[in-house]
Amino acid sequence: MHIAEELGISSDEFLEQYVEAFPYVIDSFCLRQSDGACVFLKPVEGTRLKACSIHPFKPAACREWTSGLHRRGCRDGLIKFWGLRVTASGEIQGPPEKLRDFQSFLQPQGRKQAPI
Repeated sequence: MHIAEELGISSDEFLEQYVEAFPYVIDSFCLRQSDGACVFLKPVEGTRLKACSIHPFKPAACREWTSGLHRRGCRDGLIKFWGLRVTASGEIQGPPEKLRDFQSFLQPQGRKQAPI
């Protein structure tokens, strides 16, 4: 278990603390959730955002995942953290100052790590 090794714990400890059976698929497992998100998402100091605490060695499924307005979790995050909504046509709407803040955040110089 690569993540267990990187965390400095045994495979058994990792399985007990961070893994649960994946519903609907026999012999499949997934990382635990905490407050509706991956247990490895941790708060970014000074913000309301979260970032992956195991980013350098996160699982392939996480590396391959891409954000998008078609994803419910992304739309939920826009509402929760930015106060913005996505219309049926895919347009982001909200107060002008929140839209500016969000657009500014999306600029590469506006962040060091890709928060979730």
